[in-house]
Amino acid sequence: MLFDDIREELGNPNIYQVSKRQFEQMESEAIGKPYQIGASWGISSNYYPHIYIAPGMSMRARRNTIYHEMMHLMYPWRKHWWMALAGRVLADGGHRGEATPLYGHKIEELPLRTELLKQVRRQARRFNE
Repeated sequence: MLFDDIREELGNPNIYQVSKRQFEQMESEAIGKPYQIGASWGISSNYYPHIYIAPGMSMRARRNTIYHEMMHLMYPWRKHWWMALAGRVLADGGHRGEATPLYGHKIEELPLRTELLKQVRRQARRFNE
């Protein structure tokens, strides 16, 4: 399964992919009121180590979205533009950033994929502690 392969590549952070129904139910319980996912390619939880990835994307866009959402959980202090570019670097493409404002930031600001992957694996160990 694609998610499992990506999770393993990133050093097995304790992050899990759930269905839309599961995501909405768990978020609703966490906030104490009904929660619904809007139109989105993917979303990460503010309360649990889980993500939801919408169906209907190309394989490259799907890979990009999985990386992007996992970065949200592993690097909560980073800006959203960084998540978008990190997803693009790690997926070797995917979305072109049309859904995320980059505020003038460029992909060249991030390390090459091999170095970024090393950094993310180190962060996965910290995340799992």
